[in-house]
Amino acid sequence: MMSQLHSAPLDLDPALAVEAWASAPGCLLLEGGREWRGRACSALLTSPRWILRQDRDGRRQPTGKVPPLFLDPDRDLIETIFAAQPRRDHPTTTPAFCGLAGYFGYEATHLRRGLRRSGHSRFDLEDIWLGAYDRALVFGPHLDLPLLVVAESPLFDSDPVDLPQRWEEAAEELKARRKCESGVSVRTGAVEGIDADWHRAAVETIQSHLRSGESYQVNLTGFASARSDLDPFLAYRHESRNNPVCFSAFLRHERAAISCHSPELLLRMRGERAETAPIKGTWPAGAGAESHLLASQKDRAEHVMIVDLCRNDLGRSARYGSVEVADFAKPIHLRGLVHLISSIRARVDDASRGRVLADLFPAGSITGAPKRRTMEIIAEVEAEERGPYTGSIGYVDILGNADWNIAIRTAIWQDHRVHFGCGGGIVLDSDPAREYEEMQWKSASFFESLQEATRASSSGDALHSKESVS
Repeated sequence: MMSQLHSAPLDLDPALAVEAWASAPGCLLLEGGREWRGRACSALLTSPRWILRQDRDGRRQPTGKVPPLFLDPDRDLIETIFAAQPRRDHPTTTPAFCGLAGYFGYEATHLRRGLRRSGHSRFDLEDIWLGAYDRALVFGPHLDLPLLVVAESPLFDSDPVDLPQRWEEAAEELKARRKCESGVSVRTGAVEGIDADWHRAAVETIQSHLRSGESYQVNLTGFASARSDLDPFLAYRHESRNNPVCFSAFLRHERAAISCHSPELLLRMRGERAETAPIKGTWPAGAGAESHLLASQKDRAEHVMIVDLCRNDLGRSARYGSVEVADFAKPIHLRGLVHLISSIRARVDDASRGRVLADLFPAGSITGAPKRRTMEIIAEVEAEERGPYTGSIGYVDILGNADWNIAIRTAIWQDHRVHFGCGGGIVLDSDPAREYEEMQWKSASFFESLQEATRASSSGDALHSKESVS
């Protein structure tokens, strides 16, 4: 059976569709709030045909008719999602999005790489969660009406279907679902911040490893938590309106929710072109912030090391001589912070496509360099597993297009608690007090937005608009 697509405009407000479906298990919103090398494009994925989970012990747990290719324990699942898709020499301007989508947790490759884990986790989630989606509602400022795309592919392991009829059925289902109203009172409790004593001890341990030459830079992370009864999607939507980014995502997991406001690209694939764009270097927003950041030798040194690491990671699978740094150390302004970002591009032969994401994952900007030894140090000093935070959220469609983010600015919502991850790069001349302050900047931005969303929800203010999801 050949892969086929059928698409047509659908007279439906995408903001209302997103709100209506955001409470449905398996719903995944991939949102481009800003342009990245072209049009800002978003997609609502619903009703996966099958779901595949990989737990911390490497066991794969299928729900539905998962093709045997994905159940082979000897195959790297990250490589397999690309191996199952074709490559198109002339990619479409707008991705189809129908295909495989979900998340890879930071520890997803630890078992295969023989790395130990930190041990304790604040939440109960699998290392990998993937859904097979044969329909997508695609929208953005360049589309007058959202585009409903439906697909037929061996990936879905289903009988051949009449695509126009399937389109009609999907359109009716999207329109029929209504927003679920919550009757609970909304409140968010006090924030349990990152322990300052633990952080200082961890920095000192890392710097002892740096002095012995085992690593040049280690990214240290932790979680701040709070009790919250707010619907995670309302918090996600509020932050998206106030801080639009290129690669945000919202997943309604069966037992939790994941909200991600990432400006950072792990991998974009369009035909044979691959791109990654690491962010490293941070300064609090304000007058002169950009100048301070560009003049900071410490931040620039961090950035140079990670760009070099990402060049090497991408070069493992890229065509010889094709890797280039297209933009270097450009400031990017986000809510409350300014960062440095670079873009690295390459060309990848068809036979190597399955390795690209595996070589880049996990991202160098959230590990440090050299990657393997630094990941061992991270497991030694970090108090908890990271889970989806600093992993990756994204998709590979049946046309071979792909976008995978680096899941920073990411929160996990489970059992009426929200856990927000934040961190920073530690180098030999890092000041522990300033590094701790940087983590506080990052967590404060999230929890301030959460409190604003809680107050808005309690007062009945609208947290959505058509513009906010375009």
